[in-house]
Amino acid sequence: MGRNSLTVRALCVFATLMVFLPVRSPRPAEPDVPQEAASLRSPVVEIALRLEGVPYRPGGSDESGLDCSGLTYHVYQQLGLALPRTAAAQFAGLPEATAPEPGDLIFFAIEGERISHVGIYVGDRKFLHAPSSGGQVRIDLLDADYWNRRYRGVRRPVLPSTGPVPTSEPPVTGESDGAP
Repeated sequence: MGRNSLTVRALCVFATLMVFLPVRSPRPAEPDVPQEAASLRSPVVEIALRLEGVPYRPGGSDESGLDCSGLTYHVYQQLGLALPRTAAAQFAGLPEATAPEPGDLIFFAIEGERISHVGIYVGDRKFLHAPSSGGQVRIDLLDADYWNRRYRGVRRPVLPSTGPVPTSEPPVTGESDGAP
């Protein structure tokens, strides 16, 4: 009976630990991203996610209000990289990537073929952006029919690895993205 009692106690302790201890699975590495680049890109997503819920404001590029390119401009500025201020200029001026990785910029043509909207890819086929409708920075699914039909490509800003680069905020004319 003593041996059975010990076995029952051990099973109870094991079951209790399984219920109360968090189970952590190893996170898979991002494909085709060198470790140094991945460690530099992580803060992009962290900074971007802190802006979820910030109100939409045409021409906005700070935490009091953001438009789509103001969001990307603001996030990368925090990391020492001065991006162009409009979605079209970011699309035209940044290096192309074949598939989105967390921290990349993803671009859309809302009406016609002109690039008019940008967001930050956060992983799991989701992106953070500042749509004009909905009134605030939010996360949407890249695979949603609306976004999938308007998707035009991905760009990967090159982050500085040694200290911040001086930035200056150019005047903004108030880009209208027309995004829902």
